[in-house]
Amino acid sequence: MRKYWLTLMIVIFLFISIGINVNYILKQNDKKSHFLAQVYGGLKNIKILLDPETKYENIESIKDAKSEIQRLCDAIFYYYSYVDDNLYWNKMYFNQLVFTLSSESGNLDGLHISGILEDGIISDTEKNYLKALYNDFNLLINKMKEKNSTQVDLSTSIEQINKYFNTFFSKWNTRSADTPFKMLTN
Repeated sequence: MRKYWLTLMIVIFLFISIGINVNYILKQNDKKSHFLAQVYGGLKNIKILLDPETKYENIESIKDAKSEIQRLCDAIFYYYSYVDDNLYWNKMYFNQLVFTLSSESGNLDGLHISGILEDGIISDTEKNYLKALYNDFNLLINKMKEKNSTQVDLSTSIEQINKYFNTFFSKWNTRSADTPFKMLTN
């Protein structure tokens, strides 16, 4: 009789444990789906704000793009901190992009950079910089979306996201030999 109750208790605990783990996995998948949609939406907003068709005449759109990049950084940091620390996150790279879209100037890893909005006029060189940034954000969007769709691919793994952003930031950092930041140097 004792073996019966012991076996029954073990089976009950096993089912409870499996239920808790399945629930945890489902919640993690929901969080990942929300994260992917948030990142994809942020990238699309940045793309719209940096669209070269506008000829960058609206300085407010550049300020809004700067805010969107900061929001994207915050979303990635939140996911990294509270959901999955396998996500690669480096605030410095995002801050460098935000700095270039500002009205400030200063040194970034030895490059003296003037923010695009520093003088209130967007030069042809700065337009080329913005177009290159637009094109590379567009590449990120295309990698993240489902084939033949405009929706984010929710099956994208965190490892794939890391790969996409590592490729993006291998170009968009001040230590890259062919960094676009050099377009903004004095």
